[in-house]
Amino acid sequence: MRPSAPRRRDREGAFDFEPHRCFACGELNQHGLHLAILALFAGLIAPVCEELLFRGLLLRALQRRFSPVIAVAVSALVFALAHPALDPTWGTFAIVPALFALGAISGAVAVRRADLSASIMLHIGFNFLTTFTAVVEGVRHH
Repeated sequence: MRPSAPRRRDREGAFDFEPHRCFACGELNQHGLHLAILALFAGLIAPVCEELLFRGLLLRALQRRFSPVIAVAVSALVFALAHPALDPTWGTFAIVPALFALGAISGAVAVRRADLSASIMLHIGFNFLTTFTAVVEGVRHH
């Protein structure tokens, strides 16, 4: 087994793993485990929980008081702003418009279908693409 490489941080200090080392040597080492946990959480657990909270609970509560358009817009805004509140880095502030769009589309789908399954799948796809892009960018910059 190879000794692990020194940890590196990106410009914002967010990720301290080097995914290319994990994949290149074919070992599931500590860095690979971090990547696997990140992929599981970002790709499956977070989207399901966030859709239940923002589209299931918040959107439905807002629909009782406001029109569907206002309810969707407010829930999308709260969804988009909750992310930088939990991780106040430039990277999360930069994706607020994309998060708002995801929240608005997911909200519209949830209102139209009266079902969260499609919005959950949309959110899983969005998170998969952003996680995959972050990993590829991390590999390219190391």
